[in-house]
Amino acid sequence: VDVNSDRGAAGTRRPRPPPSTSRPVTALGRRLRERSDDAGAALLYEDRTWSYRDLVREGWRRAARFAELRDPERPPHVGVLLDNVPDHLFWLTAGALSGTVVVGINSTYRGEQLAQLIDHTSCQALVTSSDLAGLLEDAPHPIPPERLLVVDDPRRFRRAALRWHARYCGEVPDVGFEEAHAVLACLAGLAGRRPK
Repeated sequence: VDVNSDRGAAGTRRPRPPPSTSRPVTALGRRLRERSDDAGAALLYEDRTWSYRDLVREGWRRAARFAELRDPERPPHVGVLLDNVPDHLFWLTAGALSGTVVVGINSTYRGEQLAQLIDHTSCQALVTSSDLAGLLEDAPHPIPPERLLVVDDPRRFRRAALRWHARYCGEVPDVGFEEAHAVLACLAGLAGRRPK
């Protein structure tokens, strides 16, 4: 799907939805909300398929979870330390829908370098999986245990209430910052240097 195109299937121009009154929203966030009732396939992974409706629902669940955890006085940054698994896309979707900035945490970093990346990017929460969580044991990062979300531990997501999904389906939550950033990617520095 070309998320930047305003052209329909027959080449006709589609009207853009009105901008959010709470904060700027990315083109991807608008397109995803437009497809929140679309049963067409959006994600194929191994033997599973998620529709656009499923994708948007999963994104809202994660946006709601982060909204419960975050400090509204700080930038809305959530670190994602994941391999190429569906939950990685679900968090990117959450960012696009809610205005949360998704910070890609590179799993090749170790120890102090990994901790510095998490701290330098002002992450308020960190999303990881059980197979990568061990990397954090030697990284003195500032994320408290209650803000460490392990995606393959279902207990971590039971509190992600669907009431947030219902509340925000038609309006992007106000995260309190003007920038319409969606993703923060840190490039690897030279050997022995900190990421940029």
